[in-house]
Amino acid sequence: MQKRKVLYIVNSYPQLSQTYIKVELDAIYEDYEVEIISLKQPSTFYKDHFPFKTAKTFEELLSIASEFNPDVIHTHWLNHHLKKVFRVSKKLNTPFTVRSHSFDLLWPKAPWYKKFTNHWIPPNKRKLIKIINHPLCKGMLIFPFLVEQMKKAGIPEQKLIPCGPVFAHHLFDQQTNNGDKIVNVGASIPKKRFEDFIELATKVPERDFHLYSIGFLSNKYKQMNIDAGTPLTVIDPIEHKDFAKRITNYKWMVYTADPVTATVGWPLTLLEAQAAGVGVCMRNIRPDLKDYLGGGAILYDSIEELVDIVKKPVPEEMRLNGYKNAAKYDIKKHIYLLTEIWDRC
Repeated sequence: MQKRKVLYIVNSYPQLSQTYIKVELDAIYEDYEVEIISLKQPSTFYKDHFPFKTAKTFEELLSIASEFNPDVIHTHWLNHHLKKVFRVSKKLNTPFTVRSHSFDLLWPKAPWYKKFTNHWIPPNKRKLIKIINHPLCKGMLIFPFLVEQMKKAGIPEQKLIPCGPVFAHHLFDQQTNNGDKIVNVGASIPKKRFEDFIELATKVPERDFHLYSIGFLSNKYKQMNIDAGTPLTVIDPIEHKDFAKRITNYKWMVYTADPVTATVGWPLTLLEAQAAGVGVCMRNIRPDLKDYLGGGAILYDSIEELVDIVKKPVPEEMRLNGYKNAAKYDIKKHIYLLTEIWDRC
């Protein structure tokens, strides 16, 4: 039987911080004929990737897409590049799907008076919502806590497919004794508040703190660490599979976030930590995080709360809840939500 042809059009493949695209591709690649087109070069790329092509212009994009002649087009994020995806979809009369995430849907808080009109929706998102509502869009996968917001924004419920993060459970399922180090990991951008992690490291000098800082503002945080007396080690990015091997060196993962903007969503790496028996501490920026982490984490309001916590072992009940919660989000358990749409196209 001939495999169905799926065209991936993504913004910057293979970007190291976008492991969710890699995990999704790993889950579907053998069952479909896949072509990947990246619209720009990644800032930090990973080596273990699938073949791909780069299209710098729309003409190049359309040429590659036309030659491949896909049955369906797929992309990630409700973001500006969706306009190009839609143009290709219309030119080829080919349906498309979208997997949304958090940063693309957690919008800045609007003034109170805008909430009585659709002006609470950022202007650049209004056009993208119209694209999702077009008949050629066959569905958008979305984190459950964002469904009501997007219904209010005008997307019909039948187009919204509630789905958890794209998580490679098998890579991180390591129920073993862990080391004593403390870790934080993520893209080096302001909303991640890495300065809080540096502050915590200064308050607990007897523990080793490691910060995996990916691209963007890494040099800024390296200098901030030096200025603070180098209380932690900043580690350059490593491959996803290598991080899976290394994660059991850590007893705690402290995930920092800006509580004012509150635009950090459902960090995938928290599931990775839970699956490996690492204790999770996440900044308590929104109520939905309690549901996401399933009783397998500490939601903290200030760094001061963590000073004593990270010196102690992870409570066994928390570890067990973490194992159970992480297994729930295994990509193998929910990839069908996407592939069933493709198979109907």
